[in-house]
Amino acid sequence: VWPSFGDLMMSDNLSYSTFSNIKSMIGIDIVDETTPIIIEGDHYDQILSWCESHKEKGPIFIAGLIPVSDGSQFSKYALSLIDKFGEVPGVLEELSCNLNSFSSVGSVVPYYENRKAIYSTMLSNKSEAVRIWAQKNVDECNYMIEYEGLREQE
Repeated sequence: VWPSFGDLMMSDNLSYSTFSNIKSMIGIDIVDETTPIIIEGDHYDQILSWCESHKEKGPIFIAGLIPVSDGSQFSKYALSLIDKFGEVPGVLEELSCNLNSFSSVGSVVPYYENRKAIYSTMLSNKSEAVRIWAQKNVDECNYMIEYEGLREQE
């Protein structure tokens, strides 16, 4: 089913609202922590193969649907995208958008500290593009930790 479904999602004829509705049905939800439909079962390898056939947009689409972390590190789904498609423009940025979307109660400093630790695991990655991306995000986390810490003291 995935190849046909994935091809439909990449169609230029698909309206944005339809695309967005389908994406929200099969991917992660900032509020709902149940397993996204896209990774239920044992077919993620098929999805990665599909990404190879749709290298320009497919991995970016998948990066927005998967759980990027398991709490303290990158998820196995994110790691496989980073390893296979980290050089594809837009993939790393979409993973960041996905990881950096969160809601909070109380101090946000622990959230940024957690994300900093997650990004730090990629600082010695074999890919220069991944290392640069990771450092940029670590720097942004450091800034937000300092900014939010000061803001919370006011």
